[in-house]
Amino acid sequence: PPQVSLPRPAVAAAGLADARHREALHPPDLTLEGADANALQSNPTPQAARAALNAALARVGIVKSANGVQVGASGSIQTSRGFGGNSGIRNTGTGTGGTGNTTGGSSGFSTNEEFGLNVTLPLYNGGRVKAAQRAAQASARAQLATTQQTEQELAAQTILSYLGVLQTQELLEVAQSNLETSRERRRIAGVRFDAGAAARLEVLRADAILAAAQQRRIAASNGLAQSKAALNILLARAPETPVRLEPIQTLQLPAAARLPLAEQATAIASGGAVPPSAQLREVAEAALPSLEATREGVNTADFNVDAQRAQRRPSIGASLSGILRNPVQFASRFLLGAGLSVAQTIFDSGRIRSQITEAQAQAQQARFGLSGQQLQVANAIEGSLLTLDSARKRLASSDVGVLAAAEALRAAQLSFSAGAGTPLDVTDAQNALVAAQNDAVNARFEVAQAQVQLAAATAITQGGSATGRTGLGSSAGTGQNSTLSASGANQSNGTPAAGSFGAGGTMGSIGTSNTSN
Repeated sequence: PPQVSLPRPAVAAAGLADARHREALHPPDLTLEGADANALQSNPTPQAARAALNAALARVGIVKSANGVQVGASGSIQTSRGFGGNSGIRNTGTGTGGTGNTTGGSSGFSTNEEFGLNVTLPLYNGGRVKAAQRAAQASARAQLATTQQTEQELAAQTILSYLGVLQTQELLEVAQSNLETSRERRRIAGVRFDAGAAARLEVLRADAILAAAQQRRIAASNGLAQSKAALNILLARAPETPVRLEPIQTLQLPAAARLPLAEQATAIASGGAVPPSAQLREVAEAALPSLEATREGVNTADFNVDAQRAQRRPSIGASLSGILRNPVQFASRFLLGAGLSVAQTIFDSGRIRSQITEAQAQAQQARFGLSGQQLQVANAIEGSLLTLDSARKRLASSDVGVLAAAEALRAAQLSFSAGAGTPLDVTDAQNALVAAQNDAVNARFEVAQAQVQLAAATAITQGGSATGRTGLGSSAGTGQNSTLSASGANQSNGTPAAGSFGAGGTMGSIGTSNTSN
């Protein structure tokens, strides 16, 4: 029977994601360092943390002022008028408003003016203000560390999002290459069917493969659009803002991220031995801002205990006041007075004791919280090391898998051309190559992502230069000075400056080695 030509399946029209990709062809390339700097500057999350830090610093000044001299001024003017006076003439008052006389029941008025100045100075308060000031300073240092942790987390998220865009771009390239190959296979199958050299089943199978390739390409395009939208959100931009990134061959974290791996950890990326978890835990203990914030929270709780205990002690204050009156009263126009006040709680039905017990329990709770957080950090470091190690091994095997899959596809095509193979063999080999290419792309970026996650878990910071000191002093027993950097919060401590992150940590060739047949 005559062969009936089968219609070619329609190619799906470009969707919204493809339109977003076309719009991104014209903007300038965004570098990794530029993206990180823009996020730290524009994202509202670190800005909110910096505002909270300013509020914490202001609270230190508020508490400190309670132990200083307080000067107050007051003034009053009072005018009075009298009615229904006795007959005759009677002087009713002398003031700046004039002299009033009452005659035969007429009214009179008088004006009194008074101005006062009061000065108070706390002499002794049992250490309450000093303890409260130390607690406020510790709380501000905790907020400083929290601000730095917020910035580092945002930097890590931005870097991971940047890598995600590059990863989905490569996956889209793989899907596009597979789609073009599937279209060519469908064309060849149609030609063979028209020539009577192929069965209808071969054409239908080619149609199904082409449809699956189109679906994968649509999914990859959508994934790229979503990854770009996520990066735009971190940069505080509209999700649909066109984005074009500068490709990277080696992951080198920008200095603004303040997330470089230590020298002993960067050896992992170049094939060196994995550093012990205990060694990285020591680094994290000294550098991780979240742990520093929790330690300062413990200090705050301890100082609050001291403040509650100070309520049992007396408070002593001195005062000096001066009053100027017009008209003259008590044969004196100016009155000067000095005083000394002493206050001591004698019985409060156990209120202070209960407050001390509560503060001690809160301090104990803060210490247990610090211990739990240290365990979580240790678990995060161990998990990051395991993830990085497995990602490196997967990368090595995936590169071999791509080469093997490409060779298997070539062999299947030769076998089919010689009449010894079937179209199904070629299809299976093509699917295996696509899967191997996807695995290779994912493996390369998983290595880079694991490096970022390990850096975030240890948070090894560089000293850097601080543009302004907070005046918070140093943490009790740590010798660490709290400083502020221009971009937000930066903390300088005695830890040696770490080396650059990912030195030698090559991600492999970013360009996908697609094989077209």
